[in-house]
Amino acid sequence: MRIKRIFLWSLVLFCLSASFLAADEYKLPREKEVVLAVRLVMEPQIDDEFYSQYWNLRSKLVRISGRRVQEGELVPSTASLQTGNGVWSFKNLPLGNVGSFATVKMKIPKERRVHVNGFYVEPADIGLFRIGLPIMAQFDVPEDVNYVYLGTFVCSWEGSQYDIKGIKRVDEYEQAQQIVRQRYGTDARLLRVPLKAQSFD
Repeated sequence: MRIKRIFLWSLVLFCLSASFLAADEYKLPREKEVVLAVRLVMEPQIDDEFYSQYWNLRSKLVRISGRRVQEGELVPSTASLQTGNGVWSFKNLPLGNVGSFATVKMKIPKERRVHVNGFYVEPADIGLFRIGLPIMAQFDVPEDVNYVYLGTFVCSWEGSQYDIKGIKRVDEYEQAQQIVRQRYGTDARLLRVPLKAQSFD
């Protein structure tokens, strides 16, 4: 009876902690924070099935760690956005799975200018295979704005070494606005911002 009671309490605590984590994931931004809405697409898609098998690689020279992956399990590729002024400070913002809409929160810099250096892609979420996609752009966060739409970036590539053929920016504003309102409430207003080439003056 006691074991059953402990199990039930453990289950309740797990459910509560999971709900708190979900609520915290899309917590409303503070006055000096901005939510960036962005999506990264790789064309062609990365072969996640091929790269996922490396999670079970056992070698004295190469060790892949960080998560438990069952043999045959498909691990999706992940992406992050690197921001910073290109000289002193960098910050990697995790975007989740490649191809999905991401909303990520960051502190608004004092001068309200955000440098977008580029993306990192990790096939099957393995850092050893990390791919860098340079953007080298910047934008300004207007006053009283807490939700910014960066766009959908479509990266075309070829070859086993991921030779980049081109990166284009596509507008999917309506879909992004809908997702932002689902996550942060109907009062969340997403603003398009123009991207300019980085300058360090």
